[in-house]
Amino acid sequence: MTLKSWQRNKPHYTYSPRPIKARKDYSHIAFDLEAEHFQGFYQRLVDWCINQWKDNRSEGHSVYFLEPGGHKLEAHCGSLASRLASLKTQSYKGLKWL
Repeated sequence: MTLKSWQRNKPHYTYSPRPIKARKDYSHIAFDLEAEHFQGFYQRLVDWCINQWKDNRSEGHSVYFLEPGGHKLEAHCGSLASRLASLKTQSYKGLKWL
């Protein structure tokens, strides 16, 4: 199964045997993954029923997921530089450059 075919058929959020509450703010820790490792990492999250807290709408492949304590994490293919470059051409409402 490819990442694209899985994304077309994926559930909006995955099931967890123990309810995990996400913290209410948007703050999260992001990790960079090499592109060749993303699909395997993503599939492991699905196989292990890890809760996702947000759908990816940013540049590159990303998955936003919760760890058991409710902390928000992101695994992303790309870099801060590539994401900032993308935001310069495709900004979102409310973005303020400092």
